[in-house]
Amino acid sequence: MNIYHLTQNKILKDIADNLSWYNKENSYFIICLTKEIKLLQPIFNFDICTDGRYLNIDENIRFDSFENYDFISLNSFHFLDNKIFFEEINLYIGVNYIILVGEPKSSIVYEIEKYIAQKLNMINTPSHELNRIYFWIFDRLLSHFFSSLELLEDRLQTLESNIIKNLEQKQFVEINSIREQINQLKKYLRPLLYIGDQILVNENGFIKPNHTKYFKNIDIRMNKLYDYLLSLKEMGDQLLYLYESVLTSQTNDIVTRLTILTIFFGPLNIITGIYGMNFKYMPGIEWKYGYPTVIIFMLILTILIYFIFKRKKWL
Repeated sequence: MNIYHLTQNKILKDIADNLSWYNKENSYFIICLTKEIKLLQPIFNFDICTDGRYLNIDENIRFDSFENYDFISLNSFHFLDNKIFFEEINLYIGVNYIILVGEPKSSIVYEIEKYIAQKLNMINTPSHELNRIYFWIFDRLLSHFFSSLELLEDRLQTLESNIIKNLEQKQFVEINSIREQINQLKKYLRPLLYIGDQILVNENGFIKPNHTKYFKNIDIRMNKLYDYLLSLKEMGDQLLYLYESVLTSQTNDIVTRLTILTIFFGPLNIITGIYGMNFKYMPGIEWKYGYPTVIIFMLILTILIYFIFKRKKWL
């Protein structure tokens, strides 16, 4: 657990079990694990449904306003080896504190802490910057979301190029995998629109009037993020149509070639079929030059068919 004592502009470590560090007159930014929330419970008196005992990773994004604090629960995500992984993060926002809660080895919590620490180092009086920290958390989180979706877009574009160049069965499996991931992201990100609206409602009045403009920007970016995801879903659907179109085109090309081969060998089969019948008296059956004449005729017929197809650009 890292406790940023904003009023004294210093970091307090490993003192969560000593409650003497807290003073209502001071401001704090706290980063901890879910299991550590119970250490802060005697200070902040969180509601039973948000005190850490019932928090787990699920698809539910929450924004609850209690008497003395707001509670926000949402899921971050990242891609590793083309697989999607989710991390739950929780926020407690009070009049003089913000608590960011994550799981062990959470990459997004580490990223947010590093980002905010850099910002705080540039400020002389961080005790007045709780609203900015609130904004910075969502600013960094949304930037991370957009970067992750850009990676997904790159995969779709690369896959599209590969399909056009060389169609393979494994591409169909990858398309369906990406579309499944996009649908899963929709389920997780759609409630973000509700979070943005609830932040602007500002029921507990934690956001100062002169800082409202920053959170309007957050709300707009949440809507843009969801629109971006919908555009990726459309790209995934179009990619499936492209795969099916290329597959159909290749199938039609094979059928066309087989049809052409059938046309080539059709007349030859007729000729050989006629001369293969068991009749004693047939024209030219005993002619000395009958066999080579038929062979030459069949060759001329084949060449003639070839030039006709070539002229009509069927070959």
